[in-house]
Amino acid sequence: MKNLWLSLACICTLLLCTQLRAQDGIEIRKEKHRQQVREKAKCIPKLYLFKVDLVALARHDYNIGLERNIGERFSFGLNATYINRSIREFNEAELAKNKQFGFTISPELRHYFLKFGKKNTVLNGTYYAPFLEYERRSKKYLSYNTNLADIIYDKQLNENNVAVGVRLGMQRHLWKGLFFDISASPALQTNKAVYQTREVDVMTGMVPKTQENAKFYELKTVSSQKMAVNYTLKIGFAF
Repeated sequence: MKNLWLSLACICTLLLCTQLRAQDGIEIRKEKHRQQVREKAKCIPKLYLFKVDLVALARHDYNIGLERNIGERFSFGLNATYINRSIREFNEAELAKNKQFGFTISPELRHYFLKFGKKNTVLNGTYYAPFLEYERRSKKYLSYNTNLADIIYDKQLNENNVAVGVRLGMQRHLWKGLFFDISASPALQTNKAVYQTREVDVMTGMVPKTQENAKFYELKTVSSQKMAVNYTLKIGFAF
């Protein structure tokens, strides 16, 4: 009986030692993995890109962006657009002046799921990027029965747009800190448009010259949703 209890004690001691050794081995492997991750993170360069959208420039808008990597395959970006342009529109056999101004701001989180180039290169590959965009836009224009010589904007449209979507694109490092970025951005847009006008002369249908700085009155508010796709073509500079 004494030998049986002694044997059981030895078996329990052996099992306990084996379990402790296995646990130590797991902790050692975890620590090695953490150390490898830290060493790998040290090898990944921190890179910033300043970008200019050529498509926006063609529309006489000014779109700039800033992107920074947060690892080997991920990055955070912030894009902003300034809108200030005048357009002449031909409608109903009359030329009218149209002035638009506003801004947009859009943060995004990119994942480069297919990378180009050597190991540990960043911001270089095919990506997808969930994004959120807010746009504020105002449009002032002359109604077609207004005396163009007076240059009085007698109507105004204020828009607030919020878009949620995914940007799909490709970014390539071309040469010595120069990057090329092309993308398409399908998104669901929610729009709120407020139409306003000034008081007009009932007889002539025109805004009197004396009311050039008159107050705008709200006509109606229209809310809508739609799917839209935006395209960008950017040149980026690393720093």
